[in-house]
Amino acid sequence: MTAPASFVIERIAPAAANYLRRLPQHQQQAIAQAFDHLCQISPFHHSNPTAIKPLRCVLIMPTSKSNCTFCKIIRGELSSHLVFEDDIALAFLDHRPVFPGHCLLVPKAHHETLADLPADLLAPLFADAQLLARAVEQGLPAEGTFVAINNRVSQSVPHLHIHVVPRRKKDGLKGFFWPRQPYKNNAEILETKNLLKATIAQLQKA
Repeated sequence: MTAPASFVIERIAPAAANYLRRLPQHQQQAIAQAFDHLCQISPFHHSNPTAIKPLRCVLIMPTSKSNCTFCKIIRGELSSHLVFEDDIALAFLDHRPVFPGHCLLVPKAHHETLADLPADLLAPLFADAQLLARAVEQGLPAEGTFVAINNRVSQSVPHLHIHVVPRRKKDGLKGFFWPRQPYKNNAEILETKNLLKATIAQLQKA
């Protein structure tokens, strides 16, 4: 009797992922390519393509660095105020925001700069950035957003991240001077996080 997909994903795939993470990166990439090829020719894939997607995401884990702050957040080793997550990226509130609602969008795979990002991740990552910018404007609300990337210079964490900052007319932000404004308290953080999560959910349903 064939094991259900849920059993494979929940029981077998995590153990396989732990093994794969210990392999050299070129071997991980070769396995990922072979897995993708098998998916394309599998009758199960053609009859139920959405079932294969979560299995691939669990088995073929993105590369990460043990000492990277953002990789630790992605692995769940450090806490964060998460507002969005999909297969390739997640977004959380900046703990030292320019303005409340300032988010950081990071790819789950460790790539230090925009120049290092593989071409096949460009479109989905920036689609996520667009969704996040719309949610910040609609949910907070804000009159606009400032979306930016630092590459090496002024890059506080060497893991690619996209700043999505809410903007309002006469908010005092000029040029590239970014004064930080901490949240008043934890309640304000949670309120902002919940507003953004709810707005993102609404936008995804639209």
